[in-house]
Amino acid sequence: MKGRITKRLFLYILLVVLGFTALILLSNTLLLQPLYNATLKSTMLGAMDQIAAIDYTQETEEWLTDLEELNRGKSFDVVIRTDGEVLFSTSNEMGLYPRKGMGRPDGPGLNMMPFNPNKAIHWHMSETMEDGTTIGTLRMPGAGTELMVCAREVDGATVMLTQPVAPIRQSVMRANILLAGCAVVALIIFSVFAFRMSRRFTKPIRRIQATVGEMAALNFDERCDVKTGDELQSLGEDVNRLGDELQNALETLRKQNAQLEADVEAQKQFISNASHELRTPLSLIKGYADEMNAGFAKGQAQRQAYSKIIAQEADKMNRLLKEMLDLSRMESGRIKMQYETLRVGGQIQAFIEKYEGFIAEHQLDIKLNLTENDTAVFDPMRFEQALANYISNAAKYGDNSGHVEISTAVQNGSIRVSVYNTGAHIPEEKLGSIWDGFFKGDEARTTEESSYGLGLSIVKAIQNVAGQAYGAKNTDGGVVFWFDVQAEPDSQEA
Repeated sequence: MKGRITKRLFLYILLVVLGFTALILLSNTLLLQPLYNATLKSTMLGAMDQIAAIDYTQETEEWLTDLEELNRGKSFDVVIRTDGEVLFSTSNEMGLYPRKGMGRPDGPGLNMMPFNPNKAIHWHMSETMEDGTTIGTLRMPGAGTELMVCAREVDGATVMLTQPVAPIRQSVMRANILLAGCAVVALIIFSVFAFRMSRRFTKPIRRIQATVGEMAALNFDERCDVKTGDELQSLGEDVNRLGDELQNALETLRKQNAQLEADVEAQKQFISNASHELRTPLSLIKGYADEMNAGFAKGQAQRQAYSKIIAQEADKMNRLLKEMLDLSRMESGRIKMQYETLRVGGQIQAFIEKYEGFIAEHQLDIKLNLTENDTAVFDPMRFEQALANYISNAAKYGDNSGHVEISTAVQNGSIRVSVYNTGAHIPEEKLGSIWDGFFKGDEARTTEESSYGLGLSIVKAIQNVAGQAYGAKNTDGGVVFWFDVQAEPDSQEA
């Protein structure tokens, strides 16, 4: 396959040169003599008309001068005879002799020779015009001569114009030999030219082919540098753009593949952690139920205590399964936010009133630091869900002081809700991992207290659906968790 285009182009150019040369040789062989004969025929007929128009009644010197003037520059010869004798001739063909003197036919200096056309010449082919002029090709068998002859009777004399045909054939032969020699030289020159031109023409194609081959091998660093100023350069530029797009697509696929692998691993870890989280309440439920069925629960009070524990663990399982279902729906995009325009501070205060029992039970000391201009567009149910997870997280991981501060601030077109609680810092390297479901702050511990559960994962999913930011950071004496909601234009910073 390599070099096939170059060879084909080289052969095509040679075939064109050979065909053109053959056409010239064929045209020269077949057309030159007929064209010459047609031109000579037209010239002879015109000259015959001029000879016939000469006044032969005038003095011999005058009409002879007219004849010689008419014949000057012509390639054919003029023969005039009368009564079988040559009166005037410019040729020595066919036994005719040119006139040497300018006297009368019977005067001195005129050589005359009998002329019998029936014996001397034979018509090969002829044509008779309307004015009686006969023109055609004559052959002389003895001499092997072939002539173009034009004859007419003029005032009792026979006028003949003759032109040998053999020289033109010889000229055609010599021209063909010359053309053949030139064709060989031209063929050599054009062969070198065709070879170089074909290589030069196919060089950018080979360059494009090499670049495409590298692209097929997933090497997109190779550039197709073609500078021809034509469609091949445009094709090379298209190949470069295609390579860039393929490289970007490949990089995207690699990143997506890496992310997919990470997601699969995280999903496996999530399922493992979820199984572990569910195993604990299931074990408790089964254990207490078995004891009750076996009759180990003595008395009504103990049975009520066992039933309460079973109910609590069932509630915990129900809450966990609900959170897992919500998380799955949000991550798969199967939920739609129900946006409303509300004041953020009003929603926070309503939340505190609603969860007053939870706050009192966990002995939380909540302080508010709310901005006044805090109108925003958000889903109030998801807002409450995110804030509840942050408060639950503060109750679970805060220190014994129970100090929690909820604040709002307008920034960059959003209203940021921050929940600060005093307590131990989260290791910096784990701040990005706490948003994963059932992430354990201490892998060596398997208790529920060491796991962040699904609360932060749900906040992450809510914010991703809403297209808003979220995060956590360590501060003096504690940790701040925050999330953003879209502010109304009047609430944005000037």
